[in-house]
Amino acid sequence: MPSSAAVANYKLIRSLWPQSSIYDELFENSPTLGLFKKDTNFVEQFRYIGVGWAAGQGIGPDFGIAKQFKSPSKAQEFAHSTVPYYGAFSVNGDLLRKSKYGGNKALIVDPMKRDSKNLMRQVKNDLSSYIHGNGGGSLGRLTSGTTMTTNVGTLQLGADKRRIEPFMSLWSAATDGTTGTVNQGFVSVAQVGGTDTAPTITLDQASWQAGIPGSLASDYLFRAGVFGNVMDGLDAINPFHTGSPGTYKGVNRNLYADRFAGYVLDGTKFTPRQRMLRAARIVADAGFTADTYLCSTRSWENIYNDLAATGSLRFVKTPAAKIGSISTGVSYDAIEFVGPTGRIEIYADPWMPDNVERCIDRSVYTLGSTGELIHWDDDVGPDSPMVEESADAREVRLVGDMAFYSEAPAASCRVTVTA
Repeated sequence: MPSSAAVANYKLIRSLWPQSSIYDELFENSPTLGLFKKDTNFVEQFRYIGVGWAAGQGIGPDFGIAKQFKSPSKAQEFAHSTVPYYGAFSVNGDLLRKSKYGGNKALIVDPMKRDSKNLMRQVKNDLSSYIHGNGGGSLGRLTSGTTMTTNVGTLQLGADKRRIEPFMSLWSAATDGTTGTVNQGFVSVAQVGGTDTAPTITLDQASWQAGIPGSLASDYLFRAGVFGNVMDGLDAINPFHTGSPGTYKGVNRNLYADRFAGYVLDGTKFTPRQRMLRAARIVADAGFTADTYLCSTRSWENIYNDLAATGSLRFVKTPAAKIGSISTGVSYDAIEFVGPTGRIEIYADPWMPDNVERCIDRSVYTLGSTGELIHWDDDVGPDSPMVEESADAREVRLVGDMAFYSEAPAASCRVTVTA
C-alpha cells in the first residue's frame, strides 16, 4: 500500500492498476479486441498502409511479347491515424485531505478502486464494441416500432443490450455516424430491460422527443460525445458492399472492391457449417489463410449445435496477443474446425453484432497505439492529479490513442446471418 503522502496521487492508481491488469480487464471475454497483434509504436501522424491491386504483366513464354506488354504493379495507400479515447472520474478534495492528514488510507483507496474499476469497465465495453464497427460509434439502433412520445425504446439487436448502461447519456441520429449529423439534445438512461430478442431502454426523461426533439423511430444511438470520432473497426475495413464500397482513408475502393474492401457473403440461406466452409473457401481463393472465425454468442450457439450434430466438435485455447513486452493472463476458448487452408478457430464474442459473422486471416490485422493501448494519464506529473476548477476535487484521467487497420482487406469475408 502506498504511503499516506502518496495515496492522493497517481502513484495510487498505478499501484491499483499495473499495466498488465489494465490489459487483463480490457481483453477478458473480448476475443476480437484481444486476439489481434498489437503495435504500441504508432507515433506517426499518418501511417500509410500500401495494398497492391494490380501486378506487373510483363510475363510469358515469348520474351518479346512479355517485354511488349510489361506494366508496373499498382498499389494504393490507406492513410491511417490514431484516434484518442478518454475516461475520467473525480475524487473529492475533503477525502484527499482527511486521508493525508488523518492517516486513514481507506477513505481514498476504496473510492479510487471502485470508481477506477467502473470506468475501466465502461472503456472496455466501448472499445469491444467499436472494434466491430465502422468508426461511426453507434451502440445500437431503435426499432421502427418505437413510440418516440414515450420514454421506452426497443433495440433492434439483442447483442446491443450490453452496450448501453443505466446513467449513460445518449445522442441519436438518423445515420450511423459515418455520414449525416447528430440530433440536438440528449437523453439519460434510467433502466435497461426487456428480453434477449427485444431489449428495452427506459429514460429519465418523459419521452425521447422531450430530450431529443428531432429523434425518430429507427434512430441510431450513441454515447453522448461520440459521433464519427472513434477508431475504425472491422466493418470499416470489410463493410457490406455490392461492388461499390466507396472511398476509405483516401483510397477509391471501387477500383477493386474485393481487394480493397474484402469479400461479402449472404449466409442466411446456409447452415452454420455450410456458410463457414464457403467463407473459408473465399478467403483461401484470395490467397490467404482462413484461420479465424468470429461470431456473436447467439451465432456461436447455432454453430455449436450444428457441429455437435455431425460429431465435429473439438476445442482449443488461444492466449491474447502480447502488447509490447507484456503478456496478459487472458486466453480464449474456441471451437476448432478444419477448412481449406487448415485449422480455423471459431470464437464467440459477446460484443459482436448478431447479424454478422467474419472469416479472416488474423495475421493481416493490427491494433496500433501511441504507447500503452490504454493507460492512466499522469503526464501532468506522477504526483499531481488534475485540479478541477469548478469543484473541490481531483480528476483522474484515462487515455488511449488507437488505430485499427489491415494490410490486406481481401483476407476477410463478411458473412450476413439472420439475427
